[in-house]
Amino acid sequence: MRIYVSTPKRIGTGAIKAEIISYRVGTSAPEHHHEGAEHFQYVLLGSGTAVLEGVPHALKTGNILYNYPNEQHWFYTNQTAEENLVFVEIFIPGHCKINRA
Repeated sequence: MRIYVSTPKRIGTGAIKAEIISYRVGTSAPEHHHEGAEHFQYVLLGSGTAVLEGVPHALKTGNILYNYPNEQHWFYTNQTAEENLVFVEIFIPGHCKINRA
């Protein structure tokens, strides 16, 4: 699930874009990278794993993650997780191209 909090169209500038993203227990995102933007994730709820350039990193509520432009990454939650992984994702600048691996 994705909720668009701040988009270039909504706020009138391409300087930033923000979304709230939720991955259900036992789900994942495909490996991808964002061309032309840095982005951050702040974990609001739950736990999961971010895989950055092939290296897994555990995530839990309160963690902040940084992705540099073109960094290959993806996320997943375990089948045994107690709750969904929910995070705010902020892109700087707001416009970027998503490339799937």
